[in-house]
Amino acid sequence: GLPVYLPAFHYGSIMRSLYISLESELRRHHFIAVFIFCRHAELTDPQLVKRLLAHDLDGVLWWTPGPSMLDNIQRLRDQGVPTILVGEGRATLPYYQYFINFERALTEGLRAWRAQGISRAVILGSPDQPSPFQAQLVTDALDGLAIAHETLRVPTAALVAALHRLRRRTNLGLVLLHHAWYESLCSLFPQTMLQCFQRHRVLLLQGAFAHPSFAGRSVLADALAFPTSEIATRIARDINTGNVWTKERVATFYATWQPR
Repeated sequence: GLPVYLPAFHYGSIMRSLYISLESELRRHHFIAVFIFCRHAELTDPQLVKRLLAHDLDGVLWWTPGPSMLDNIQRLRDQGVPTILVGEGRATLPYYQYFINFERALTEGLRAWRAQGISRAVILGSPDQPSPFQAQLVTDALDGLAIAHETLRVPTAALVAALHRLRRRTNLGLVLLHHAWYESLCSLFPQTMLQCFQRHRVLLLQGAFAHPSFAGRSVLADALAFPTSEIATRIARDINTGNVWTKERVATFYATWQPR
């Protein structure tokens, strides 16, 4: 069973790619992947556990769950349903078996920024999707390289005005934290986002994308790339062999720097 946060699946190409690959790999091993779509508030609602249990699942895979989801994860385990957790490098919950390491690729990329003259960075995020792990990760990396930075939490409605205020800054890098949020921004404000990509060095922390709003246009951004096929293949193999049910911290996967 795979609980799927619906907006992230719709807008977030990383999650979408991973889950589609995982469904295919599980089928090769004669398992059926059951997608349980839900809204953000449902991820912490005990009713979600009841929905999952109704499918008589062999196990449940959670992609980068936050601390607020621990109660539901524990409820599943109390019912005898094994869980598979994929975490973002720094464990905030017990039970993680797989980790995504961002740090190595991020440091490589920001070091390249510094060498190419980027002297200041703005970390741009949404107050509705705070992404605390990603924000701290970027802050630590920038501090380690002595790159000055600031963080802006901008409601979607105020984004155009915020980017307008930044337009005259030179040697500026923008870090966009949340994949689903910046894909939705490209749908809502395609011209503003296109100008942003053209005016500043931009890092997409959760992977590159080709948005239909930019069809036929040159949109250049740096990104961290994720080995979704490798992750899916390994998890499906470990489910098939039973390895995932008996061990903790089975594997770490590494993001890679993908310059524009």
